[in-house]
Amino acid sequence: MFGVRFRSSAGQCTRGVNIQLIKVEGREEYDYILLMDTEGLRAPELKDLEQAAWKDNRLATFAVLPADATVILVNGEQDETLKDVLPIVMLAYQQSQLAENYGTQLASMMFFVYCRVDVKQIDYLIPNVEELFRSLTTSFQSLQCSAKINENIPTECTLFRDFRLDVNNHNDGDIRFFGNIKNKDGTVDTDYGVAVTKLREYIHTRVVSSQTASGWKWKARTLHDFTEFISTVWRCIISSDFNLTFSSAIERKAYDQLDTLLADATQNYASTCNLEYNLIEREIIRATESDICTAKDYADHEKESIVKQKIDVYANKLNAVASEKLKVIDDKFIASLDDPQWQQWKTSRLDLWQQFKHKEADHWKEVISEKLYSIYLFDMIVGQYQRRLRFNIKNIFQGADSVRMKSLNEVELKNLFDDLFRNIIIEASGKHQPIRIEQVINKVYTNNTAGKRWDLRINYSSLQCYMRLLSVVGRGELMKRKVLHVVGKSTEQEKESELLIELLTDINEQLKTVKCYSYHIVQDAITRTTRKLYESRLRSDKLEEKVHNLIYNFLIKRLTEIQNKWNQSNNIVVRLDSEKNRLYEFFLNASKGIFGAKLLTSEIINILKEHLIGAYTNAVVKHVALILQNERFIKCGKVIQAYADLDLIELINNRKIEDLIKNLESPAKHYMFVLDQLIREKLSSSLKTQWSLLIQLLKTHISSAAQEAQMITTGRTQLFINLLRKSLPVYLVEQMISLDASVYSACDDENENVFHDIECNIMQYIAGLKYPDFDDQQIEDTIISIRSVMVNRQHNDTARMRCGVLCPTCKVPCHLDAGHIISTDIPEVEVIHNELLRKVRLTSRILQKCKRDRHDAYHQPGGLAGRYWKEHQTQVNEIVAPSCGISVRDGHRFWYDNEWKEYKKFSKVFPEWSLPSCEDSHRLKLREYIFYRFHEDLARHYGRLSCSAVPLQYNHNLQQIKEELLFIVNDN
Repeated sequence: MFGVRFRSSAGQCTRGVNIQLIKVEGREEYDYILLMDTEGLRAPELKDLEQAAWKDNRLATFAVLPADATVILVNGEQDETLKDVLPIVMLAYQQSQLAENYGTQLASMMFFVYCRVDVKQIDYLIPNVEELFRSLTTSFQSLQCSAKINENIPTECTLFRDFRLDVNNHNDGDIRFFGNIKNKDGTVDTDYGVAVTKLREYIHTRVVSSQTASGWKWKARTLHDFTEFISTVWRCIISSDFNLTFSSAIERKAYDQLDTLLADATQNYASTCNLEYNLIEREIIRATESDICTAKDYADHEKESIVKQKIDVYANKLNAVASEKLKVIDDKFIASLDDPQWQQWKTSRLDLWQQFKHKEADHWKEVISEKLYSIYLFDMIVGQYQRRLRFNIKNIFQGADSVRMKSLNEVELKNLFDDLFRNIIIEASGKHQPIRIEQVINKVYTNNTAGKRWDLRINYSSLQCYMRLLSVVGRGELMKRKVLHVVGKSTEQEKESELLIELLTDINEQLKTVKCYSYHIVQDAITRTTRKLYESRLRSDKLEEKVHNLIYNFLIKRLTEIQNKWNQSNNIVVRLDSEKNRLYEFFLNASKGIFGAKLLTSEIINILKEHLIGAYTNAVVKHVALILQNERFIKCGKVIQAYADLDLIELINNRKIEDLIKNLESPAKHYMFVLDQLIREKLSSSLKTQWSLLIQLLKTHISSAAQEAQMITTGRTQLFINLLRKSLPVYLVEQMISLDASVYSACDDENENVFHDIECNIMQYIAGLKYPDFDDQQIEDTIISIRSVMVNRQHNDTARMRCGVLCPTCKVPCHLDAGHIISTDIPEVEVIHNELLRKVRLTSRILQKCKRDRHDAYHQPGGLAGRYWKEHQTQVNEIVAPSCGISVRDGHRFWYDNEWKEYKKFSKVFPEWSLPSCEDSHRLKLREYIFYRFHEDLARHYGRLSCSAVPLQYNHNLQQIKEELLFIVNDN
């Protein structure tokens, strides 16, 4: 304490709480010590006052909780005061233990120093000290019961962690005895200085070597960590119930850390699957070459059967190639769950992890399915028609009548090509007509019991009624209604409506990822409907017919919409028509007697002309989506919130208050704007780099393929094409599906340098390519594609966009992942003979499952969203200052559904939302600042009165807020 500059009163007694940062030397474990000194407990001036106990409790808590080591000074040999103080200290220490249990920091080491005692008479003091600590158990247990401490803390807790009391060698334990600084003659007692130095070294050794029973070792903290923790402590200290608030705050921090761990694991798992799938995708496309010749021999239903077999083959292959890497990630995550701080959530998080792995496997199987269906039912057929047309063109200009054909003029050539192409289109249209959804669905139902038993008819009027209900009723509301259904508070008619809405919701969720019609989709819906009817116990002929008719109509309506969208780009006739210009180029080359190497060169250059920009865009989308996975604004809602707030600060600095309020009024729209700007930055920095990489890749692989083909004497053309299919970007390889080596076989008979010539000609074309500057519309389209890949292709919660659903009261967007869904599946329940007990168990399980996926947000002052006081002693019709979290803490009410609701019951009124928190770390300081500075502008905008009691704590420093936000986004 020598040399510090702390505020003190007469006799050098500390006043208040003082903190000083002290640089240390010769310590490898840390660079600074943060020294905190608080005034003593049981202050004489507060004796017998009501606030004395309140102040001492909180002062001790504030001193002990943040500390790595706590030194309690006892003045002289009179320790009667310590007997009163020690239970208070023990109470504070208990919260320190709680912090340790949740992994925030190790519980404080406790040291007791008796000052100004006769060091020659210490042996007489030891029995008193022992008796003091023996009596602590009784005192503390009594205090524990009266304070209603968290029941998870064992009441037999009596001493501090690893506390050492050595009776025989009293100056080697955690209790020390000091004499006076000066001797009776006024000279300085050097033994006192030696004792202080020894204590300092002893505290250092004890702290840096300390660890928990599970092996968790002490480590130094950063100032940022300390500030964050002490803010939590202070926020809890000033709350009405410290124990409850602190327990909740520390528990939430540990919970957030566990969520981060789960997020990292899921990201690594999904990224690994994505990388391995890229290899499988190339293998699928390469296998097309051998399958394309036989595909025409099968009918459409036979092709679908073949595709289903291939789906299983490639899905198993993906699992096999990724299994070792995925096992490492799996083992590491499961092992990390053994940490003591996460034990209460271990089972639920393990369950979520297992669910994620199953969903990931299903997702990649669906991706493989989509690719195979696209190739075998569309790409290959289109490729076959193109091959046939090329083969016919080749025969026309190289056959017996070739001389006459080559003499045709330009118009005659054009008419001839149009005739050839029209015949192909007519044949394709006849054989591959668009699927008639109503007809095929009816056929599936007819082959099923549901279709044979019930009279299924098109009736969209009843369907539209339920679709309107479906759009109004959220899944959270559906969950609440389901609970009412379980406990028996609905009429039979209401139960039927709930069943129908729930069934429509489930099937609609399934169809969200469907790209085109497939037999198994309809069959699955029939099976799901039959099962739900059986589980509902509402079975009657009339109801079953009604339900099956509803789902039948719904499937026809939705699958027709889905298939029409699919047909726009995947219909065989449409695809053939899109290749007309390329085929006409081939036709003209053949008419001019161009064949062999020149024809192959022309075809490859035409592919690059038509599809290089598409390949480039595809590469950019994949690259940006990949790097975005590791961006903190994608993984952490707090970071994207900080970016949004920084954008609002720019509006404030530029005095664009109307725009500021509009963004606050439409937070979801503002969120998407900020998100698009962040994606745009990553996209802009990637465009030129990806173009250069793509051009270099083309040059390298085309040159390599040509050189290898140059080295052999037979089958050179086939090898060259095969090598291009193996190495070029997948997007370009898909466009080469119609290349038939036999059409260009003349290359094999040309001079030995023919592939060198092919290489030179293609390289000359590539060298002339210019970097494609994307216009604003192309940038917007690319951003949309990136978002689509992030949400749908990656299937990774941490790599998804934020949810964006608005808080029902303050209108702040949910910061969880896009697509996080409130589950409505009722878990299987064991047979319980007591019906009431069965219902209670089932209800609790439903609510517990619902809780896992609740929306969550960092809430803002209600007035920013136009909320106003409908009832208040002095502020009626004024815009509301408190946030949802503060309203929960202060016991406010809100008007909803024509009645008053308590904020404390927020998550019961809105079961899809978590209870708002008022923790300091979750406050939106900028939103508070905006309310403080612009509450009059807000009031005018919403047509209300301005706030007459704006909280002073909202008066933040804007520059400091900006620095804090930059600190968050820069991860400092």
